[in-house]
Amino acid sequence: MAGEEFVLSFFALAAAGASARRPVQCHTARACRLPAAGVNSKRTCHPTRRSAMLDETTPSTGVERGGRVRVWKLLAALWLLAALVVGCNSSNAAKDTAPAPTAAVGAVKLLDPAAYKAAIASPGAFVVDVHTPYEGEIAGTDAFIPYDKVADHASELPADKSAPLYIYCRSGRMSALATPALQRLGYTNIVDLKGGMQAWVDAGLPLVDR
Repeated sequence: MAGEEFVLSFFALAAAGASARRPVQCHTARACRLPAAGVNSKRTCHPTRRSAMLDETTPSTGVERGGRVRVWKLLAALWLLAALVVGCNSSNAAKDTAPAPTAAVGAVKLLDPAAYKAAIASPGAFVVDVHTPYEGEIAGTDAFIPYDKVADHASELPADKSAPLYIYCRSGRMSALATPALQRLGYTNIVDLKGGMQAWVDAGLPLVDR
């Protein structure tokens, strides 16, 4: 803002200076000579002298026009500079006042097998296998709901939609597809097993087969 005020002040001063007029010398005075004493008191004017005076005091038309052109060029440059400064400051102000991006509501949390195992061991954890067809399960699974039929089995899901809801599948693909349906039902704290049961087995953890 300080830069903008400086440029605008400089622009105003330059405009005031350009509009100032040089002192105008009077060119109407005539060079007259008074007659000697006793002679008719009528003044005698000399046009030649008047012309010389005009030539000495009247500025050249070309010089005056060139000066005006230079002044207008200076004013135009200052105006452009002021416009650029105002535009930059407006852009910066817009950037400063723009709201910061917020995290998506109900974003899914991905846990590796070790962290997932520890989380589902907590009391009250609700675990859902969304893989189809059945290819085994993790011990402690509470419900088996196909990823593409989540809405049809809404009554099997917990009533508390803000509590953690643990889901998994074989590779992670079907659980990712089931997530939007769960969010549409209002669940905001979904926790998915990263890499699915394949990652679980690769981590040396057992599966249960009914």
